[in-house]
Amino acid sequence: MKKILLALMVVCLVGAFCVKGYAQEKTTQTAPAAASSEPAKPKVSVSKITGEVTAVDTKLCTFSLKDETGALKTFKTSVKKIEGVKSGEKVSVTYMTTKKGELRALTVKPAVEKKVKKEAKKGAKKNK
Repeated sequence: MKKILLALMVVCLVGAFCVKGYAQEKTTQTAPAAASSEPAKPKVSVSKITGEVTAVDTKLCTFSLKDETGALKTFKTSVKKIEGVKSGEKVSVTYMTTKKGELRALTVKPAVEKKVKKEAKKGAKKNK
């Protein structure tokens, strides 16, 4: 009887050490994974550009813009933002670059020319 109790005790002790070792191993494996699963928030840079719309595709939700330097850029956006935009129109676009390198338009507004503002101010002063 004593031999059976001794054998049972040895099995319990070995089992206890195995479980403790397994639990420690499991926590060390999951700790780094938990830390890396929280993505670091990337810094998002928002830029602004003004130019002439050369093409609008409402099915693909894209439009192309030629800036002052003559460079052609294609932006992705929502249909709602480009539904009133027409080819040949001058617009001001606030955009960001995605991780994939795509240009994502955040706002699309008609461009306000600086000359028009200055002339409007001069006209207002003359009328006074």
